[in-house]
Amino acid sequence: MVIVIGRRYAHTTVATQILLNILLNEMIVVGSGFLPLFYGLGKFPGDVNFDTEGIEALKQNLKRTLEWHFAKKGVK
Repeated sequence: MVIVIGRRYAHTTVATQILLNILLNEMIVVGSGFLPLFYGLGKFPGDVNFDTEGIEALKQNLKRTLEWHFAKKGVK
């Protein structure tokens, strides 16, 4: 799972580069249609906790990944 946390900009560039490196090494990527990106103002520690859309995307991505993993293992 790839999680990108940043302060201002270039989140998508970083996430894309990480994903491309994973694919270049022929690894399998399982998850939602987009990567969870977190945005924080960077003024105070914990600002990223207020990015509810990013947190929700992470929860959905993690849920799908775990469901896929457990389905492969035969666990319900």
